[in-house]
Amino acid sequence: MKKIEIVLSILIIMTLALKAQNVVAQTKEDKQAIKATALNYIEGWYSADSARMSIALAPDLIKRGFIIHPQTNHLTMDEVIYSQMVEWTGKKPNEFKQNPDIELEVEIIDIGKNIAMVKSISPNFIDYMHLGKIYGEWKIYNVIWEPNYRFLKKDKK
Repeated sequence: MKKIEIVLSILIIMTLALKAQNVVAQTKEDKQAIKATALNYIEGWYSADSARMSIALAPDLIKRGFIIHPQTNHLTMDEVIYSQMVEWTGKKPNEFKQNPDIELEVEIIDIGKNIAMVKSISPNFIDYMHLGKIYGEWKIYNVIWEPNYRFLKKDKK
């Protein structure tokens, strides 16, 4: 009798484990859409393309930057919302025209069923993005960023 209970317990655990894996498994299309959303964000910024930025961001985006204030040398935190990001993107110069060799990296760190975390590295910034999939679309809901101090230090040498 004990053997049957053990075997049944193992089968139940294996079934639950397989179901849990299926819940977080993502399709190839999801991975492509997540990457495309992140690229719309970072490439949109560098190309001053407010339409691409708008597509990438959720309307209730909150973006927080941790920056060392140049005059005081104290760490400060700035917040930006969706409308500011879209507006600022359209008003800035197109940096790709000035420097077409800008290197941008996008790495998907983790994907859940309807959420993902992505890291982007550019010459100026390191961004961590939280994405959510609602109504079949991946959008960026949170961004936390800081200047790319490693790159900035290289520039000064």
